[in-house]
Amino acid sequence: MLVISTLLYALYIFIVSTSPTAPGAETGKEVTPYFSYIAHYVLYFGFSYFLFVSYKESKRYLVNPYIATILSASIYGLFIEIIQYFLPYRHFSFLDMVINVLGAISLIVIVIILQVRAESKIIELFF
Repeated sequence: MLVISTLLYALYIFIVSTSPTAPGAETGKEVTPYFSYIAHYVLYFGFSYFLFVSYKESKRYLVNPYIATILSASIYGLFIEIIQYFLPYRHFSFLDMVINVLGAISLIVIVIILQVRAESKIIELFF
């Protein structure tokens, strides 16, 4: 079931990333300064959560789930940016890719910190 949630999340990112209208597109100004970067970070942080939990749940991973999560989120972000390059109303952005990767890395760092420092059962609730 978690794999389906992960795929739906990826589909949502795809739809939002390829849609012709972004917030503030009508006026040429973003809703808030740096909204695009914040959105990228939050979306890929959440996407990485679903990826990580899916990898951990499968228990048949060939690659470490921490590395697999970062690689999967990064490759998917690159895929989206390449698609945007070919869309007339979007553009390729290296900075967007970097922020996507930072969202994924941030999740993994938080997971590692919680696993090292967690004396309670909080880590079991979310991961």
